[in-house]
Amino acid sequence: MFPLVPPDYHQATRDGLSGSVPIDPALLRESLAAHTAELRARVRGWIQSVPSPSARKGVVLRLSSADLEHWLQVLNDVRVGSWIRLGCLDPAALRGLELTSANERHLFLMEFCGRVQARLLEALDEPDDSSTD
Repeated sequence: MFPLVPPDYHQATRDGLSGSVPIDPALLRESLAAHTAELRARVRGWIQSVPSPSARKGVVLRLSSADLEHWLQVLNDVRVGSWIRLGCLDPAALRGLELTSANERHLFLMEFCGRVQARLLEALDEPDDSSTD
């Protein structure tokens, strides 16, 4: 499922920057592929480290700053990739979108990932309860 954003969707631009340094599209694709592979390996490792459902009574998610950044990048890729697959519709068009077997998965993923991203970002502003133990 990850990545959902097509590699050719990313474009390097120089708008607003001075100078005319050429951008190598092959280097950009290679860099994005390496970054995606790193994120995929981190997600796989994290998922493998989660206790089995029978061993859990609740889950407290504690992420380092680097892990949080990586999760936000993965969630954003799935959210934006789903939006692209839905046709890059504006919010009003999305509200009126008829659910079909072809688009319901992407609509769910787009909304779910957006909500998880928002919750993770909100948690950054919450006080850390572990310091009061």
